[in-house]
This record gives sequence, C-alpha cells and structure tokens, in this order.
Amino acid sequence: MHPAHIASTCRAVFPKGTVLVADGGNAAIWTMFHHLMEVPNTLLSTFKFGMLGAGPAQAIGAAVARPGQPVCCIIGDGAMGFHPQEIESAIRLGAPVVFIVMVDRQWGMVKMNQQFMLRPIKTMLFKHLDADETIKADLGEIKWDDLARSMGAHGERVAEAADAAAGDRARTRVRGLRGGARGRGPGEAHVGARAVALQEDARGAEGLERGWRHERWTWSG
Repeated sequence: MHPAHIASTCRAVFPKGTVLVADGGNAAIWTMFHHLMEVPNTLLSTFKFGMLGAGPAQAIGAAVARPGQPVCCIIGDGAMGFHPQEIESAIRLGAPVVFIVMVDRQWGMVKMNQQFMLRPIKTMLFKHLDADETIKADLGEIKWDDLARSMGAHGERVAEAADAAAGDRARTRVRGLRGGARGRGPGEAHVGARAVALQEDARGAEGLERGWRHERWTWSG
C-alpha cells in the first residue's frame, strides 16, 4: 500500500475538526503532504524537533482535552515501538483514539540517508539497496493489530487498499468513535506501507491522491 493513500483516506472518513497526530519520520512527512487541516488547533506533531514516539501521548492528551471528539494518530512502526503500552492508557482513560501504524519494518529516514551516503549511484538507479548494504536500519515486524487486541482495543490489519471487508469494519468502528461517548475505547490499525514508497520524494505523490479517492480501504478504528 502506498503511504500517500492513508492520510487522504482519513480525510474522507473522519469529520472536520478531528485532531490529527502525526508521528515518525517518513510516515509523518507523507501524512503532512496529504492532510488538509480545515479547523485551527487540530494538528499535533513534533514537527522538526526530530524525536519519535510522542504521538500516542499527544493523541491521548488531545482526546482528554476534547472529550467526545475522535482523534486520529498516524504513526510509523518505529515510532510506535517506543510507547506501545499507551494503547492500554487510552483504554483505561476511555480516550477515543484511532492509531494507524504504518509498517515498513525499517528506520526509514536513517536507512535513506545511509543509502545515499554509502551507494549514491545505485540508490538513484534502483531506489533502494540490498539488505546487507545498510547498517542496522531494518526492523522485525510486530503484529500491531494483535497487540491492540491483547490490551482490549479493536485491531485491524490491512495490506491492500482494495480490502473491502476491512474497509467496512473500519467505517463501522469510526462511526462508533464519532458518536462522542467518552467511554469508547481506541482502535488500532496495522497498515502495510511499501518500504521504498516511504523513502520516495513525497512531492512525487501529490498527483496520486486523485486516483485513490474511491478506496475501500486502508485501515481501521
């Protein structure tokens, strides 16, 4: 699944005024390129400070500060790995947060810089290097949907944008979060994003959104 698809889908599903939290390296960049903030004070991120892992706490804080409003947190798998236990915090606090974990199994920005430093010509030609040509930049895969369910949240794994059944479940869960009950629990998504796509120049995906407006769909809540 191309990462540009995710933020545009969230724009279509969530109501105006939903707080968006973006956390990660390349995951946050793709999100910023394809998210349109239409209501002031509805965007949280660490922006250019560079640290990872603040997103879950920011999302819970936003949900507590604005009771009854859903919060969407788009986060990379590396960033989510810092504080995954905050899913339990969201459950305990009744914070209606949807965590969408973009999974590419790598430290994307670190790996991208290594590629251009170590093998610039090959990187330019093939967009990526072989696994043994970068240094400790790859991660194992965590089943975030299973992890969410183990804490009492809803979990959904989606690998293809055309996954209609997952899309229907996603819409049902998001409608529930829209309902405004403070006691509603969070959802967790596990979204497979192509590793190379996360490393591409995000500007090259600006025209892709129009071709993906009829998706069925990306994630769950």
